[in-house]
Amino acid sequence: MRGDYALSGQALLGDALAFAGALFAAVYFLGGRRQRQRLSLPAYALVVYASASVTLLALAFAAREPLTGLPARDLLLCLGLAVGPQLFGHTVANWSLRWVPASLVSTAIVGEPIGSALLAWLVLAEVPPVASLLGGAVILVGVYLVASSQRTAGAPVADVAP
Repeated sequence: MRGDYALSGQALLGDALAFAGALFAAVYFLGGRRQRQRLSLPAYALVVYASASVTLLALAFAAREPLTGLPARDLLLCLGLAVGPQLFGHTVANWSLRWVPASLVSTAIVGEPIGSALLAWLVLAEVPPVASLLGGAVILVGVYLVASSQRTAGAPVADVAP
């Protein structure tokens, strides 16, 4: 295993972007928790997905990225990403925000790479390295500990009337 941990501007930029992503995710889940108490899942998903689409289109236009000319295979892969992770995975996370504390939902999202690695293993025959398997086990233990600590601490699972 190679340890290339040199401090560089590019590494710091990556760290800053990761930190900003974490902050935005926290705001998104906390805000989503509040909005899901008032909005149905379809209404909430429509607002979130439409906002994301408009933002991405605006950024693509600002960056002068072409929106046409992709090979058919790439378009099918994009469609698969929209249907699988977006509609099923992301919508399930948004659904759960109404019933589960945002801290648990955001912690569970950390397990997303485990599902991706398992799919890559099953679909693409890409066997994850042992270190990744060990890391996945650590992540699953962490998600379990957060979930069980919230249950034992008496944290409300839902703060809406049945």
